Amino acid sequence: MSYRAICLGFLFASAPWACSPNKAQLPACGASCTVGACGDTDGQVLSAAPAIGLCSAGSASEVSGTGPWSWTCTGPAGTPAQCAATLSATAGVCGATNVQTLLVGPPSVGLCGAGTASAIYGYGPWMWFCVGSAGGTNASCSASLYEGGRVAALAINPSTPSTIYAGTNDGVFKSTSGGASWTAANTGLIDPAIPL
Repeated sequence: MSYRAICLGFLFASAPWACSPNKAQLPACGASCTVGACGDTDGQVLSAAPAIGLCSAGSASEVSGTGPWSWTCTGPAGTPAQCAATLSATAGVCGATNVQTLLVGPPSVGLCGAGTASAIYGYGPWMWFCVGSAGGTNASCSASLYEGGRVAALAINPSTPSTIYAGTNDGVFKSTSGGASWTAANTGLIDPAIPL
């Protein structure tokens, strides 16, 4: 007489094993049973949620978390393997507006090239931080207020509305960011000052 046993809904892959002292011992599953096993992604440091290499054996659950991430690998037998990967540190990096002279402010675009912009403080000069993630360093950024003469004329490029020219008594300034940052554009001008 042979017995088939299920122990609380689980089949265990270690051998020999038995479900009850009253039943005969059953052999190990051997090659016919698969237990869950984590794949190459387990234990890695990643910049985005993993999508491949989750399990080397068994089926992967949905990946959860925002870094660190976790998932399980489950086969038809055995205890599911608990797997995880961590988020790589990203340093904050100042954006294109950093160290620019602005005609108006405070700046609102081009604050960070990487990381998350903090609140902007100051009245020109303005300062902010680009905050790194997952333990990455923060960057300190700033932009100054144009303190020269007055603005006498503004022109917007009709084919590229984010390009603006401002004529001042100190010369011509150009913005390619809709006015968020400005650079001098006096090259080739005989007298760049615009009379007021």
